[in-house]
Amino acid sequence: MSQTVITSAFEQLKAQEAANGGIVVLDEFVFANVPDLDITSPIDRSEGLPDAAQIVHRQAVGKTGMVNNNAVVYSVVMGADVGDFDFNWVGLVNQANQVVAMIVHAPTQKKIKTASGKQGNVLTRSFLMEYNGASEQTQIVTPADTWQIDFTARLNGVDERIRRENVDIYGPASFLADGFKVTKSADQYSVSHGVAYVAGLRAALLFDQRLPVDKLPVTVWCDVGWGGTLTSVWDTSVKITLAENLSDYVQGDEQHYVAPVARINADGSINDLRQTVAEKNQGIIADISGKQPLDDTLTAISGKDGKGIVSFLKLDSNEDGEGASQLGITGGGNVQDALGCVYISAHGIFRQAPDDIRAGKGVDQADKLQAAVDRAKSLRVPLVIDIAEQTGPSAGGFIYVTKTIDITGLREIRGALLIAILPETFNSTYFTPESPPRGVVLKNLNGTFDSEGRQYYSTTTGGQVFDTISVASLRDYTDDKLIGQLHMTCYSHFRGSVWGRRFGTGVRFANAYDNTISGQSAAVGCGSINYYGFEVGSFPYADRKDESNSMTFPRLLLHDNKYRDASVIGSKINVTAVHAEGCIVGDISGLVQNGMDKFCPNGIATLVFSLTGGSIGNINYQASGQSVSIGCVLVDMQGTDVGEIYNNPGTDILLSDVFYQGRKGAVGSVYSGGSVYTDGGSRFTIGNVSTDKNLRNAAAYTRIGIAEVGGDVTLNAGTIDNLVCKGALIQNNYGVVNSGTVEGSVTLTASGELNNLTINGNFTTAALNPRLSRVTIKGAFVATGGGRFEKCALPGFEIRTSIATANYVECSVSSEVTVAVANARAVFKDCNTVSFNFSNAASPVIRLLGGSSAGITMPGVSNGAIIIGQGHVCSAGNTLSGWAVPGRTDVSFGTQTINPYNGKGWVLAYYGGETVWKEMQVFN
Repeated sequence: MSQTVITSAFEQLKAQEAANGGIVVLDEFVFANVPDLDITSPIDRSEGLPDAAQIVHRQAVGKTGMVNNNAVVYSVVMGADVGDFDFNWVGLVNQANQVVAMIVHAPTQKKIKTASGKQGNVLTRSFLMEYNGASEQTQIVTPADTWQIDFTARLNGVDERIRRENVDIYGPASFLADGFKVTKSADQYSVSHGVAYVAGLRAALLFDQRLPVDKLPVTVWCDVGWGGTLTSVWDTSVKITLAENLSDYVQGDEQHYVAPVARINADGSINDLRQTVAEKNQGIIADISGKQPLDDTLTAISGKDGKGIVSFLKLDSNEDGEGASQLGITGGGNVQDALGCVYISAHGIFRQAPDDIRAGKGVDQADKLQAAVDRAKSLRVPLVIDIAEQTGPSAGGFIYVTKTIDITGLREIRGALLIAILPETFNSTYFTPESPPRGVVLKNLNGTFDSEGRQYYSTTTGGQVFDTISVASLRDYTDDKLIGQLHMTCYSHFRGSVWGRRFGTGVRFANAYDNTISGQSAAVGCGSINYYGFEVGSFPYADRKDESNSMTFPRLLLHDNKYRDASVIGSKINVTAVHAEGCIVGDISGLVQNGMDKFCPNGIATLVFSLTGGSIGNINYQASGQSVSIGCVLVDMQGTDVGEIYNNPGTDILLSDVFYQGRKGAVGSVYSGGSVYTDGGSRFTIGNVSTDKNLRNAAAYTRIGIAEVGGDVTLNAGTIDNLVCKGALIQNNYGVVNSGTVEGSVTLTASGELNNLTINGNFTTAALNPRLSRVTIKGAFVATGGGRFEKCALPGFEIRTSIATANYVECSVSSEVTVAVANARAVFKDCNTVSFNFSNAASPVIRLLGGSSAGITMPGVSNGAIIIGQGHVCSAGNTLSGWAVPGRTDVSFGTQTINPYNGKGWVLAYYGGETVWKEMQVFN
């Protein structure tokens, strides 16, 4: 239970303002989430504002009003653009003095903001303050009832008025045609689907319902109620009840009305108790039921002179209804058409239970549905699915068809069109124009090229608008010949969802352009080794003259598909979220590579996005546990931005600009149970990568922020800013790693760059010009090519560089450096080394410039030159055994002339054409 209090601080503020002749101003609401708040105990009147860290929202007072002279109300509305936060403390505040006037402790409530397709909530909070002279002291004189409205009562009144008006029209109960008729087949009783009006409420029974009759006699009743929640859509609930006697009743807060449908007698016979309005002689319809029929009236008038003055078959200047009346009826039209819609129920179409269709009891409605579609197209009016009250693939019934339905040119579908087929009875009458051709269930070719053959435009004026469309096979289908359940083209806009179930391809958008789907797009139980469950293809960006998106849809659901989930290819396609699970990637022996397969390391592209300038919010990809790691999630980075990608070990991830378009793009995060690959020539970026397996970065300009790799890393190109690698690192091209740790070995076969890296394994390079800076190597160090090593911590090693010179700058070497090859080339500048052993070196060219060592040994050196420059400190002593000061005064080293010994620390070892080295003195 909530607690409320007016604070002592407010009384002081009120007294102060009264003494000074001022007015009391309360102008801000403060919302806070106070931990462990006790809402059952009275509030301390001295309580003030909570800590700043606990305040979740502040908002100015929206409305004030006078209830009476001694009571005023303050109100605030937090719209759907405010959130997200929880609150249990609300205060009304004087903002200037930060004085809390009134406090409420309440149960924790949520304020949710509308975002990413999720509807938020709107909250209103009002505080009533009552004290003597409240209106005068606050100068609030506007009555509160001018803006406080009880919409609940208003809406309930509207509903009740409509219900009573329906009673005036239809009477207490009226049943249309055979709706709710009780019939008997063998020993089974059932109620027919249809429409009735009971106590003014429209009741629709969507499909036939069996009756559990266990004793006779009994009366069958139609029981209806009108209900919903404050924020939901209200609708009529319908149930069939068996009882001897039943009357109107109230259940909870909901009024229920009942009407008898039939009486089943003791001998099993049925008395039909349903009555039409005319039969009961009640309601307005009953009043006009005995009048002359309209057909008779028209016949009578047509026989009179001047009959051509008025056209009874056409109520406007043309068939489009463009005149003053905006109403056009072509020859053969009816009043329903004139009202601007074609209703499929008027064409005798009904929904059938899935079990009945599977059992071979389905009634083919293809011709009736096509006739209704054609009628709506000819009148250029919407097609209304007035028998479909539910949406999605789990709805209670389907429209069963056995051949292709063509909705090309249809302007609008209102309601959920739920189509079902059986593979063994379906015969396609339309095939896709490819080789081999593939059959289609629902055909919609709403587009054509302009005269230049470039711009694609809608053949339906204004495009198309649909609610939900679902096409399903009620049995698994494996034959790739039937591929396009729902075959769409351009300018089709969905207010609801798009579903495909149990085909090679469930949903297919060919030449997609300016398509939007507000609800969910789904392919369930689709896919095959050659075709995707969900396909989108659109024109290349360069082929279009404007900037419109090819396609936008908030959520793509892929569930239990085989081999392949989806292929979405096109320009500027935007997807908010992709959720895929249960894809079974089995044996792919004999696979014919399909499109992007050739780019996937393990053979098959299970999920493909190739979007030029598009965006993807996040991809959550969970392959089936039966899968092997041969599938691949491929995102062709051509200016595409992706928030997050997550997959399990059943598949790999490939981020690539496979056609080297160079359009950049970015990925926020990649979390993979499989391997991750990058390739191509775009300058795209990846915030972070985490994979349990391997990472291969071969994209020339890719930049990865953080990479956490459970396996090996192959760095063929690109940059990794921070790398944590549990396995080995192989660098085959000019890649860069800027920091991190490698637990295994590192191999450089080409000239790349490593910075601020710790290598716990061995390091090997044959590259001519690798660059290492601040790298710590704890295993063996083998360099045979050359390069530059700066400020590195190295183990003792053998100089094996002979083709190019290896440059070591400010390095620390923990053990002895030796020479292992003839013609060794190396420069050590300001390096600190345990010792150098150049014994028996053949024709070396080695320089020690600055730095220090504990000892230098070089007996048996033949030919070559070893220069120990000024500043190098040898801590082993002042002499090196077998060395002497040379007799020459000017010695050349390559193109550089070295000054002779001048007593300041230069020491030169030089071969002057003789067969042995001269002894030399070392000076510190």
